[in-house]
Amino acid sequence: MLVNGNLDVLRAALNEEFSQEAIMIRGYQDSHDGVQNVILNTAASYLDLVRQSIAFMRFIPTAEIVEQTGIDAEICEQARAELVASMKNTLAKAETGESNDAYTHSAANKANGKDTYKSLSHGVKLHRETGTLHVTGMLVDRQVVVEPTYPPTNKRAKTVAKDAFKKRLPTSKWRQYKLTSTNVEAVVIGEQTFEGDAFTSES
Repeated sequence: MLVNGNLDVLRAALNEEFSQEAIMIRGYQDSHDGVQNVILNTAASYLDLVRQSIAFMRFIPTAEIVEQTGIDAEICEQARAELVASMKNTLAKAETGESNDAYTHSAANKANGKDTYKSLSHGVKLHRETGTLHVTGMLVDRQVVVEPTYPPTNKRAKTVAKDAFKKRLPTSKWRQYKLTSTNVEAVVIGEQTFEGDAFTSES
């Protein structure tokens, strides 16, 4: 159906014992022309990382964020409070079954009553029409092959402070990738290697 007729092979590889825990993405090119090789734990739980991050926030000294960013301590404390509130809101939504794109599929991901995505395993889904492989999980290892080039930004002080906090939290290791035939060299799952050109649209 997709992946050059190897959908069953891909699904089997994803669900084979230890392969359920890890995926290697080789030669991934991001939107800023950077290239990297990454290993993801696709069995990881985003909500668990959120819970851990809420607990860890209390141990990050405001003084260190102030020293790192040059942002006023009061603004840094506001950034801390807003981050914690946002993470608690994420957990509250999860408890009531509300959608959050970080870990669930929303109702918008349907076309004519049919799911746009086909779930292959925990953290891995396939776009039915484009063949794009969507992978989410916790970053285990990353090798930068080509450094990305970022455009200059003009972030507000509170945003800068939030970014400094976020970099220290478990949630900073959460990643989402959309893999296509043009932005990835290969995906390695267990002993199976799927070349980038395998991810094509449904015929």
